[in-house]
Amino acid sequence: DLNISVDTKRSVFIPNAFKPDQIGVNQDFRVYTGPGVISINYARVYNRWGDVMTEVRNLAPDAGGAIIWDGRYRGRSAPSGVYIYIIEIEFTDGEKLVYRGDLTLIR
Repeated sequence: DLNISVDTKRSVFIPNAFKPDQIGVNQDFRVYTGPGVISINYARVYNRWGDVMTEVRNLAPDAGGAIIWDGRYRGRSAPSGVYIYIIEIEFTDGEKLVYRGDLTLIR
């Protein structure tokens, strides 16, 4: 008798706030991934008017968190507020999942 169990838990953590003016922890908006992630295919952050604040493509998973946004827009500091993200992550089993949510930029 042989039992095989498959762990379908997705190791993805997306914080909901960051503070760019801070030195050290939480100064960038990052996506943290664990085993089973091949790539962050794309990530976009939008302001409340639908403007794309940042867009990145084909990021490799990073143990320290893949940096998505540093809180700047067109060379200037973006204002405090709530922003929307959409992120597509590809897993080793071929599954691609899209994560959507909001994050707060704190100044």
